[in-house]
Amino acid sequence: NECVSFGLNDCDANARCINEPGSHRCECRVGFVGDGRRCEVLDLCVDGVHDCSANAGCSQELGERQCTCRNGYAGPACSDVDECAEQLHNCGVNARCVNTSGAFECECNAGYTGDPPASFCTDVNECSGAPCGQRAVCENEAGSFRCDCPAGYVAAGGVGSGCRDVDECAEGLAECSGTEVCINEDGSFRCACGSGFRRDAVGGCVDIDECLDRFRCDSAARCVNSEGGFECRCNSGYVAV
Repeated sequence: NECVSFGLNDCDANARCINEPGSHRCECRVGFVGDGRRCEVLDLCVDGVHDCSANAGCSQELGERQCTCRNGYAGPACSDVDECAEQLHNCGVNARCVNTSGAFECECNAGYTGDPPASFCTDVNECSGAPCGQRAVCENEAGSFRCDCPAGYVAAGGVGSGCRDVDECAEGLAECSGTEVCINEDGSFRCACGSGFRRDAVGGCVDIDECLDRFRCDSAARCVNSEGGFECRCNSGYVAV
């Protein structure tokens, strides 16, 4: 029995000896390949031999293959782990998580800038670029901004179009008295005394007596003052020409 003593057979140390009548044969043990007289470790992780997932690493120990999911993958099929949905990310405040195959990325929300997770996302001051347009006032807000028009102006259109003047006179927004006329101005308006009136000491409008000017009418006519005006009437015996 050549298998009783190592010196009587030429089997590899990683092979087993099988006694046969008048002889013996050698067979490599599990996990090894060869003719039995020379056995080499069977590489179970060679492409095409193992059946590990593409998202797993292959290793072997004592002739057995082991599949281990790579980072970012889990489960029997080593499926992608959605770190965003499972709150496994570290993107921080004012940032959003974007899932990728086997990993994730962090992006700052609109209106913020930074390099998450290496640095926090901070608010962008959009007003530094004067985005609102002519006459508009830019107010920076967390993650955004707004455009306000000063009193006497309204938005000319969309964001960035600026503000246009409100014609308070044409739109009936002015409060002038019956003896005043409304005059529109840029961003405002004013009330001026109408023709034939003047401003008095207390700010009201009083009639101008044009007839105080004795040369206002012809020498053959008399001046008749009226509210906001006057009339020249011919004396008896004369007619207007």
